[in-house]
Amino acid sequence: MENKIDLRVKAKNIRKGLDMENISRKLCENIRNLDEYKKAKHVLIFYPLENEVDTLDLISEDKNFYLPRIKYEDLEICPYKLGDELNSSSFKTKEPLTTPVSPEILDIIIVPALMADKNNYRLGYGKGFYDRLLLQTSATTILPIPKELVIEKLSIDSHDKKVDIVMTI
Repeated sequence: MENKIDLRVKAKNIRKGLDMENISRKLCENIRNLDEYKKAKHVLIFYPLENEVDTLDLISEDKNFYLPRIKYEDLEICPYKLGDELNSSSFKTKEPLTTPVSPEILDIIIVPALMADKNNYRLGYGKGFYDRLLLQTSATTILPIPKELVIEKLSIDSHDKKVDIVMTI
């Protein structure tokens, strides 16, 4: 089994060769069709990094959307509407300036990842932000990811949290 560091490099290289715009559009369509998503009122999405699935298209829905903001070792959950001012974070992603809310308000968390396995574990970027966030909420977790980035089994650690739905295209 490959280690997480090697898998992160591999995943980034695979993503470079994928049509992420088209994949993102299809994944967003599939998310919109989920009953859990249709019922949800409060949805956490993420601002995409380079060659990452882009879920910003979901914002056209009649829901309350949030983006994460890094604060020390945790993620703050900040309201976001299209056109809101964003700052660049130390991780080269965009973060809202709005006042954070409790993660308990969330119905759905759209979780980013570099890879996933068939047991619904994810390979993140290695800082554990989402694993810690998932401990604070009972929201349904959805991981949209290209099928090329799903492997049989990831090496998992005790702090790694499963997601509820791994959605591929």
